[in-house]
Amino acid sequence: MNWPWGAAQPAAPAPWGNFGQPGAPPQVSPLPPLPHPAAPWRNGSKWPQLHPILAADVTQLTYNVSHKASVGVNSSAYLANAHTPATRNPTAHMRLISPQFPWSIDIQPHAPVTVGMVWDAIHAVFQDDIRDSEWGLVVVHDRKLRAAIEKAAKKRTDSGDENASKRVRRIDWLGERVCLKGLEYDESFAKARLLPGEKECAETWVVRLYAP
Repeated sequence: MNWPWGAAQPAAPAPWGNFGQPGAPPQVSPLPPLPHPAAPWRNGSKWPQLHPILAADVTQLTYNVSHKASVGVNSSAYLANAHTPATRNPTAHMRLISPQFPWSIDIQPHAPVTVGMVWDAIHAVFQDDIRDSEWGLVVVHDRKLRAAIEKAAKKRTDSGDENASKRVRRIDWLGERVCLKGLEYDESFAKARLLPGEKECAETWVVRLYAP
């Protein structure tokens, strides 16, 4: 089956199901029409099921997840890839996990998951404040992580942005590792990370981030 990278997909409502806390998920604007049919990346990834722009081993993308993808991703790359399916066999459910943060991200639209949905979901999960219970675990169990979070929060709030939240946010959890390296497949980590009693998701991918 050939990659359908050029096929535009209809815009879908907010695609994620659970970012780890109650309340309605954030809304995203519909993606603009796709003007060019072909993506410029070749798929030499060891995970051929995944769109190459998302694959950690071959992607050439640089994306700071503290910004919306429509702003943070190179405009030509965004327009050429945002509407395309995230996987070779289109899926209506993708789960993202990581050893670099404790939240799981379930993307469950009423249409195939697209590259743009993945970018938007990753960005959105880091826009919330760190919850009291999460902070309590950090304070009790990980002094190094606490120091990194506090350093990142201070840097963000001292940036001169009047709209910057003074509260500790999930983006601060990442410290300096705010750039998306891509997604990887790790079956053993996915099994260990699965919450007991939670249903498995066949398309579970591990998010990797790095410091610019």
